[in-house]
Amino acid sequence: MDYESLFKVLPKEPRKWSIDDVSSWLSFIGLQTLQNTFTLNSIDGSCLELIEENDLVDDLNIQNKIVRKKLLHCNSLILFLKLNRAQNRTK
Repeated sequence: MDYESLFKVLPKEPRKWSIDDVSSWLSFIGLQTLQNTFTLNSIDGSCLELIEENDLVDDLNIQNKIVRKKLLHCNSLILFLKLNRAQNRTK
């Protein structure tokens, strides 16, 4: 995933993403089929940061393990990149 391109499309901190921003992110990572599910559950950036695998299964009914892994992996990398960018700004 090209995170610099993602931050050009969604320049805000992920925590500040709106529901529409999360929908754009899902499209960016190739999971646009989940946009409706995330929108119906009002998942914005602050909620996205807190999602764990059991939430994906129990609350969002995402049964496909590969899709769950992709969501969690992409979310973790976004948070890691956000922390690195914040640290670089303080130097």
